[in-house]
Amino acid sequence: MRARIAAFAAVVALASLIPEAAGDGAAPERRVLVIPLAGQLPGIHAGAPVRMSGDLVDLIGRSGPQVVRAPADDVLGLVGCAELSDHCLVQALDIFQVSDVVAGDVAAVSAKQVRVRLRLARSSRPVRSKSFLVPSDTPAALEAGFRARAAAFWRDPDAVDLSPAQAAPPAGSAEEPRAPVDSTVPGFSAGRVSGLSWALAGSGVGLAVLGGLALVAAADKQADVDDAPTDTVDDLEALADIEKKGRRYARWGAGLLIAGAAATTAGVVLIVVQGTERMGPETDGLSAAPRSAPGLSLTLAAPPGGVGAILTVQARR
Repeated sequence: MRARIAAFAAVVALASLIPEAAGDGAAPERRVLVIPLAGQLPGIHAGAPVRMSGDLVDLIGRSGPQVVRAPADDVLGLVGCAELSDHCLVQALDIFQVSDVVAGDVAAVSAKQVRVRLRLARSSRPVRSKSFLVPSDTPAALEAGFRARAAAFWRDPDAVDLSPAQAAPPAGSAEEPRAPVDSTVPGFSAGRVSGLSWALAGSGVGLAVLGGLALVAAADKQADVDDAPTDTVDDLEALADIEKKGRRYARWGAGLLIAGAAATTAGVVLIVVQGTERMGPETDGLSAAPRSAPGLSLTLAAPPGGVGAILTVQARR
């Protein structure tokens, strides 16, 4: 912990003393953290991600803010994240004391096109994300196309179209361009829900049904108690046995019903949370580290004189 605090202090001090870019030599109005673009490109574009990251720093600096550049690994280590998720970018705003954080990644989609995704975290605003295609016939074309679209994204990250140049791919290309993806738009998708969440909700319904059946059986036993004869000792012993079974059915029925309701509620909550989770990198065809599934466990217990259930839910990281 002390080593992390020391590293953080060093990074903040370095960022405040050695800005990478500033506009017109004037005091900057705000500070922007730029994380170099992730991803690799083949062939003649192998060094393009590094150049594109420099272009991003340059165009943001020319617009006025003071720009600080930090590698993704350093940001993840200081923020304590496993991946550059939207939540991690938002945390970096406070850790690095900046007003904006810009990150992104690149991937080749064909011999003639490169897909670029840029993300912007800004104080008191949701994280904005846009994907766009850039012609990559030559390194110069790739650089020019990226600068134009990156500048448009920086000027207006909420624009529907970053550039009129997002047209059809070159003739003969099997890759069709896709519309820009805005990862800040929530929506329910069953595909984002863990199978364990569905199983929890279904199991809860099943337990509740079993509990209801047990309570019905307990009611039947109570009816038998009401109609049972009490003339002889044998009749009284039979009556006591019926009452004992009725109480057992009632305890198990109530316990199963409560456990089923709890499991169903937890399952439905997880389904809603996961299904409406903010769309991340995996939704626009770019690689991302998988998130761990939620851990769930339901344990029934039968202590003396009652029935209990323990439901444990560990949220997804």
